[in-house]
Amino acid sequence: MKFNFLKYGVEFLVIVSGVSASFLVDEYRESLRNDEERLKVLYNLKIELDEITNYCNERKKFFQRDSKIINYLIDDKNIYLDSVKLISGTPFEVGIALIDYRAFSPPMNRYNSIISEGSLKFVKSDSIKDLLSTLNNTIYSYVVGNVEDEKIIKERLSSYISTQYPEIIVYGDEQNFNDYYKNLKKSIEGDMQFKAQLKLKSRTMFVKEFFLDRYIKTLNNLKGTIEKTLSEG
Repeated sequence: MKFNFLKYGVEFLVIVSGVSASFLVDEYRESLRNDEERLKVLYNLKIELDEITNYCNERKKFFQRDSKIINYLIDDKNIYLDSVKLISGTPFEVGIALIDYRAFSPPMNRYNSIISEGSLKFVKSDSIKDLLSTLNNTIYSYVVGNVEDEKIIKERLSSYISTQYPEIIVYGDEQNFNDYYKNLKKSIEGDMQFKAQLKLKSRTMFVKEFFLDRYIKTLNNLKGTIEKTLSEG
């Protein structure tokens, strides 16, 4: 009896040990797979964040140029002909600042794919997840919201100019830059409604640039956090 009991006890322990070892091996393999997925997600995010950085640098340059042109146009103290000519050079480019708008659509395909596939669960860092949410949801919506506000003002302004000053649109590109700009400046200075709409556009541009700066700051923080995480393995 004692021998049989010992025999069965040993067999039981062997079975339990084998099952436990199997679970441990499976857990280890799962951990390795999770680490591989985590690194894959982080590398994909880093690639996209580098692309977004290039995009934002380009957008900021054009946002600032358009904003300067509008501010020069509504300033009564100086004509700023040479300054505007230096940063734009053609009536067409002034017209973009005047009666158009710049969209904001950074590349987000990798991020959206990670979210839709549920791969973000492999990222352990709460800091990275929080920064991703702030960047791609909160601050992104602020920038886009102000772009939409500018678009509304642009539509009103375009309608007003085409009705009150159709020559700006019809003959603008045919004029030399100096004549075009001086006539435009004169029209704005003599029309309070024209100037008021441009001031609204200028204010919206300022807020849009403000949130773009916050977007870029958050972007840089996120890139730094991801790079640090990747260097730690």
